[in-house]
Amino acid sequence: MFSYAAGLSPQTADLAQRELTKLETRAAATAKPTEGAADLIATAAATGRTVIIVSNNSSYAILEYLAIHRIGPVAGVVGRDESDPELMKPSPYLVRAAVSLLDAHPAECAFVGDSTTDMLAGRLAGVPVIGYANKPGKAELLRQAGADAVATGLDEITTALRLIPPSAARG
Repeated sequence: MFSYAAGLSPQTADLAQRELTKLETRAAATAKPTEGAADLIATAAATGRTVIIVSNNSSYAILEYLAIHRIGPVAGVVGRDESDPELMKPSPYLVRAAVSLLDAHPAECAFVGDSTTDMLAGRLAGVPVIGYANKPGKAELLRQAGADAVATGLDEITTALRLIPPSAARG
């Protein structure tokens, strides 16, 4: 698991995970929310969609971030499995765990991500992926990595949620 994969003793690996989570949680207090993220999450909920956050970061740090910045409603958080770094994205493990929490079929979900590893994780999990090209030149990279659609602003996704009823999105 983590200790063996990283070549660390179980005690050292546990200490490293605790320290990493502590640092991530401290960073949550100073991190600036991504423009449009709070509105996207609120709109998803208001239009009958369930939001689960999927991240390679600690679930605890993500929950702290959401609370500090009053972002929600979020139905769940799937953060890194601290026992095995191989389960982090681009592995589909975290995305599949989120789909399982939703008790849904992967095709009924959508995964929004801003990295090529996000695109790969979503594709491997069988979930349609939306690339968020938050920097110049990123759109093409996300398309090449398998994004089904690419947005340069989260407001584009928010607008689409308002226009497309959840039942229509399922096909």
